[in-house]
Amino acid sequence: MVQAVVVVCGLPGSGKTTLARTLYSRGIINTVIGLDELMESFSPERWKSARKSLLVALRETLSKAADSVILLDDVHEYRSMRYRVFKIAQAAGFAFGVIHCHVDPETCRARNLERSVSVPDSVWSRLQSRFEPPDSLRFLWEINFYCLSCEAEEIPRIKSFIEHLQVVPLALTLSEEKAAAESLVHKLDLKTRQVLKKVVSDLCLHCKRLYSSTLVIARRKAFEEFKAVLIVSDWMKRLDEELILNCCEDIFKTALSSTMLEEFGNEEIADKLMTALTKI
Repeated sequence: MVQAVVVVCGLPGSGKTTLARTLYSRGIINTVIGLDELMESFSPERWKSARKSLLVALRETLSKAADSVILLDDVHEYRSMRYRVFKIAQAAGFAFGVIHCHVDPETCRARNLERSVSVPDSVWSRLQSRFEPPDSLRFLWEINFYCLSCEAEEIPRIKSFIEHLQVVPLALTLSEEKAAAESLVHKLDLKTRQVLKKVVSDLCLHCKRLYSSTLVIARRKAFEEFKAVLIVSDWMKRLDEELILNCCEDIFKTALSSTMLEEFGNEEIADKLMTALTKI
């Protein structure tokens, strides 16, 4: 029997849980780890905690599993979330596959409102806008991908898909990790430049003339420190790219403010700077 971790992704109400139960009842998969089972009712805190528990449960199951197929049932709206699962499966020597429950959004929305544990409509809308569908042409680690549109007719095909899952060659994933790291560093460079530009634009003309060069040096130093940390750490394996960029942006704002406070030594100018930073 194949050893595999299968991610079922899609909007709330797209039929992920129904599919998981069907596959389990027919013996196509051995274990289902679902977000709904880890969360009695919805709240942002419970949802965040349940998502962490999902990965903990996956690692525990992999440590005990021999020949088995483990299915994870969650929205997995960001590609980085699916990539994190892929890396866990890869480390355990398991194949990895993605099934995307691709259903008309309005149908999903209506189904979600009827569920016992429903996602608030505002949250559902955010998930829809953020959802990154699998793309096996651009991301080779998602090469084992199945797009599901009609569950009842496709169960035999899904069974065949799972039975033929294969481990993605390590060389392919390493090249993609390098490309992803380079992309993140580039985005971080742009982000810090945008912050710097906003800070400088909000300063008075006199302050711009006096301190623009100091700010440029501070930006370059902060960027190089961020880049060094990203290259040697495993942040990309544990956090979403958006979270990393937001974290670096917050740290950079703090670094700029402390740099300017030391450089200016003038409470009035420092207050103007702090005001400029809080407007970003």
